Amino acid sequence: MKIALISGFPPSIWNIAEYAEEIAFALSAHNAVSKIQVYSHYQNNPANGIVVSDKITVDYCWRLDSILDLIDLKKKLVNSDHDVFLFMIHHMTWGAGRLHNFMGHLLPYYLKIKGKKL
Repeated sequence: MKIALISGFPPSIWNIAEYAEEIAFALSAHNAVSKIQVYSHYQNNPANGIVVSDKITVDYCWRLDSILDLIDLKKKLVNSDHDVFLFMIHHMTWGAGRLHNFMGHLLPYYLKIKGKKL
């Protein structure tokens, strides 16, 4: 099973990032899970394909306050071959503006419409 985890992730200092790291390692311990791809925000420079463990890879792919990065993230998720998408965004902020947060929190609904399993 391939899992996409959309959340904050260390080195971010948000509490949700530390929790997401624990969830990712706990899920990777199961034999049924073959790959966990984490999609997270970045502070300075994007970094793709950082291998955390043999099953966990992190893609720092969006900046706060960037609507274009959110659109790119949406495209990545729709075109991916993951079996399950796990969103840990309930305490996340996608930016300072209402539009950024609205678009970010619509991602799960958009994937559901596209037929992806959440």
